[in-house]
Amino acid sequence: MAEPSLFGVLFTMVFYAISVTPSVLPRRWWWHAFVSGILMGLGYVLGWALQEGGAALLRALDVSISAPESVTQTGTYLLVAAVTLWTMRSIWQSFWASKKAAALQEMKQVNLVEYLIGLAASFVMFAAVLTVVGLLRGIFNLIVSFLANWIYRPFALAIALVAVIALVLFISNRVVFRSVMAIFARKAAALNTTSADGYARPEVPERSGSKQSLVPWETIGGQGRKFIGKGPSAEMIEDVTGLPAMEPIRIYAGMPTADTNLDELADLAVADLERAGGFKRSLILVNTATGSGWVDEWLVQPMEYLTRGNCAVVTMQYSYLFSAALMVSDLSVCVKAGTMLFEKVAQRVATLPEDERPLVIVGGESLGAYGSQDLFADAHDLTERVDGAIWTGSPQASKLLRQLTKSRHKGSPEVAPVFENGSHIRFVNNPEQLTRDRYGRELGPWLFPRAVFAQHASDPVVWFSSDLVFKEPDWIRERAGLDVPDMHFTPVATYLQLVADLPVAGTAPAGHGHTYHRELVDIWMSVLGFDGPVALGRLGETAWVTAQMKIDIGNAIEVDDQRDP
Repeated sequence: MAEPSLFGVLFTMVFYAISVTPSVLPRRWWWHAFVSGILMGLGYVLGWALQEGGAALLRALDVSISAPESVTQTGTYLLVAAVTLWTMRSIWQSFWASKKAAALQEMKQVNLVEYLIGLAASFVMFAAVLTVVGLLRGIFNLIVSFLANWIYRPFALAIALVAVIALVLFISNRVVFRSVMAIFARKAAALNTTSADGYARPEVPERSGSKQSLVPWETIGGQGRKFIGKGPSAEMIEDVTGLPAMEPIRIYAGMPTADTNLDELADLAVADLERAGGFKRSLILVNTATGSGWVDEWLVQPMEYLTRGNCAVVTMQYSYLFSAALMVSDLSVCVKAGTMLFEKVAQRVATLPEDERPLVIVGGESLGAYGSQDLFADAHDLTERVDGAIWTGSPQASKLLRQLTKSRHKGSPEVAPVFENGSHIRFVNNPEQLTRDRYGRELGPWLFPRAVFAQHASDPVVWFSSDLVFKEPDWIRERAGLDVPDMHFTPVATYLQLVADLPVAGTAPAGHGHTYHRELVDIWMSVLGFDGPVALGRLGETAWVTAQMKIDIGNAIEVDDQRDP
């Protein structure tokens, strides 16, 4: 590729236009640069390969095509002009589509200056891609030149191609990937300690890390200390509800060490739950944390307010890495942690008299949702083993999620599937879909136990899959997402778009992207039965929860969630 390739330049323009088509989230300039730069590089290489390959084929067939120079130049100018006009039109349409997407998701709209910065940065990324391709081509030519002295040239070409592919895989997997993961692990471990600064050891015995706790405060990392340090007290719950409340129980076992393993850590968490009186409460939430050990306050606090503190939540840390890093390295540790903790809690509950058993509800966000869903073989197994479930932003890697979605009723979209008329399990993009499907049709009776999959149409964590490389998913084809502009599937490009969306998924406003907030108050109310006169199990009557109190609960959670020392 020493000399510019006409087809390479044309394909570069086309691929750039494809790269800026709408995705699930509005793009920032660095997102723009990442996806567009890579696709521009791929486009140039593909155009160059087609041009060079076509010329080589004609030479091999001893075919020549000639035309007057004036005709050749005119044809070239017309082709370049047509592609340029199409590209400019596509870019203009995409720019306005991104503004529409931002409006749908209540996000800051991309202005022209930021777009131009992204365009400039795309060319930097494009140059980097071509530099790498040029190096690989040089290696390829060296191998061919050396081998051609000894073997038939076609064989030399084949061997050189295999060698370059092997080199790329080796460098990307053994060098780049492992080095990046090692850096992430070191930084995550350091953050796990430093982020604990400012969180004091709890004084109430209902929390892990207290003087009465079996979990030493020193073993609880940054995310765990945030979880232990936040959440409402009995007094805070009484202030919001105006009714007597208990001190909620929060149990958190820290990261395994060289002297412990996941099984022992789960035993410690359950023992501390027993010590704090968790098995005497009306409800136990078994929460599977995210990769870094983070627990979403919005997934826990609605339960603490609605039960007026008559509850316990138990979780444990199993990794330092954030969820995205674990998703491309080792998901098994998440499943092991979720399975061990749930089974040990369930075994202890089973030893209690039936009329004294607390409700057992499972939950988790993102990778935590994946880890706790893999406990269950199917929908029947789920409803047989738990009293409820709430999962937010479940990744496509979840077998249970894929199984239920595939079995959805005909006419219900993938973004909000209806399974068995919502008799036990419901998928929601927003609270309205707790009782009605995506198109406003009323669902049937909702029986207990109840499980909810909360998934925004604009959440790339939910929709990201390796299948996107070549296969168009139903959620794009059906165009049923309320907060997503019309997307058009393009092989490879759509995959890269969602790859770039993943890191910023949690920065979207509440109710969009990977940010699940106030809707969880409504979801908890439904799962616990607060949509009827009597709540589930031992929780009692529900009339004390008013519309204003629901707002007050959301406000209190929002303030506490944003609180840092």
